[in-house]
Amino acid sequence: MHRPVLWTAIITGAALTLLAVTFMGGRGAVEAGHSSNTIATIGIDMDVTGNEPSTRVGVDTTLEACVRVDQGQTREIDVFVEEVPTDRGISGFEFDMLFDPSLVHVTAVDYSQLLAQTADSSLIPFGGTSSSDGRLRAAAVDFGPIGIDPAGASEVGPGIVVRIALTGQAGAGVGDLTLLEDITIFDDAGELITVDAALNAQVAANTDCPSQPTPTPTPTPTPTPTP
Repeated sequence: MHRPVLWTAIITGAALTLLAVTFMGGRGAVEAGHSSNTIATIGIDMDVTGNEPSTRVGVDTTLEACVRVDQGQTREIDVFVEEVPTDRGISGFEFDMLFDPSLVHVTAVDYSQLLAQTADSSLIPFGGTSSSDGRLRAAAVDFGPIGIDPAGASEVGPGIVVRIALTGQAGAGVGDLTLLEDITIFDDAGELITVDAALNAQVAANTDCPSQPTPTPTPTPTPTPTP
């Protein structure tokens, strides 16, 4: 049985806001509140070397807090999740990343990562694929079969949520890449998974990165389920 999910969305130009997720029928075996397990961290990895979509092919979520990007140069970064609870899986997500558009633009977003790994995945991106205004909204849902891999399309981690290409602009300086606190991740039953902390990063445009301290996780608020 494929996922009977209704995603209600409002599209205004290139911006997309997911308003609600409603599960209809075919879910009698899944009770609300079936698990309260959380995701420890969602974060930005500034060095994609060795990273793969999921642990089945050897994901490496070693963090780099900053990377240099010169004007006209393109560098890829990964947004990743640490362990997804094995009793919940991940079936969809939405998050916003802020950046300084005088330093870099987002020129590509690759959604074919963790959520596209099962043979029966039917991943539909709803978010942006580029941004030059300082804000990227990334969102996608897998409409594949109900169940957690290998029984269905929902995945567990750690793994890469999206791969983002940053292209350097004329400005010079060090700018923050910030994941906003209202991060939304849905499990196999369509329930919100709490993310305990978001790990942000920096990009150095036309200059060197500062000395790199260990990135500090920022606590994220507990999401409020949509009635």
